[in-house]
Amino acid sequence: MALLEGQDRLTLDELNLATQAWTEQEYHRTVHSEIDSTPLAHYLAGPNVARACPDQSVLTGSFRIEVARRQRRSDGTASLAGTRFEIPSRYRHLEHINLRYARWDLSRVDLVDARTGAILCAVKPLDKSANANGQRRTLSAASVDLSPMAPKGMPALMTQLLADYAATGLPPAYLPVSEPGVGVGGCIDVGTEVQEAYS
Repeated sequence: MALLEGQDRLTLDELNLATQAWTEQEYHRTVHSEIDSTPLAHYLAGPNVARACPDQSVLTGSFRIEVARRQRRSDGTASLAGTRFEIPSRYRHLEHINLRYARWDLSRVDLVDARTGAILCAVKPLDKSANANGQRRTLSAASVDLSPMAPKGMPALMTQLLADYAATGLPPAYLPVSEPGVGVGGCIDVGTEVQEAYS
């Protein structure tokens, strides 16, 4: 803040950029008496404890919840988040079933083994219009695809969040405030008002 005392009116964007520049070019490269080194050199000299990020499909399948449902014997379906899902005929003898899904993405719902947690198969929403035509076919275990369904891209919520963030066009080093008079185009005085803007 001492470096910005000569700036009469300081925007939040200017403060963020100045803070980033000072941190990267001054603070990280100045020798500290406590560690007798620069913070950057101290960090680089330490052990690498980073872990590789799992594949996107693994992450997509990990952030889901598992719920127990009672299977409706009359039509072999189970209700989930207000939608009925068809259970393959191979598992229609089960009174209680466990479903694994993400609240924000019902395009991937899996039937899982309650004891082992293993995925048995993917389940699909009940197609009422297709069932209304009266045409039926014989269901058998051999005719039902029980293989796990592969993930189909990023969940809709994360896609929307990434699109909204990219549309701002701002650098990713800080989060701008878009309120009039405080964020981009707005000016604030150096001092307590800057601290209030961050809080």
